[in-house]
Amino acid sequence: MAARHDELEALRLLGAHSFYIQGPLILEGLLQGLLGSLFGLILLYSLYQWITTRFSGPGFLNFLDFTFFSPLISVLILLTGTLLCVGGSLLSIRKALRI
Repeated sequence: MAARHDELEALRLLGAHSFYIQGPLILEGLLQGLLGSLFGLILLYSLYQWITTRFSGPGFLNFLDFTFFSPLISVLILLTGTLLCVGGSLLSIRKALRI
């Protein structure tokens, strides 16, 4: 937001509607949250697969049963990450437009 402060100030002085200013920034927060959460889940699933292939079978770690998140928990993680990023975008937009 600090890098875009001059651009936002110019848009406000030119009479742009608040949605015209806020819309792209909220969309950017939405995409960052969704892609970041998805990327994190993909990496976590890759780690889960690696652990299950390395530590399953006979051995002293065989008593541990590794399971990955249920689909409901995965969707909740995606939604929570997305909502946190959108909320952060809204807070930073309000601060930037108040200045």
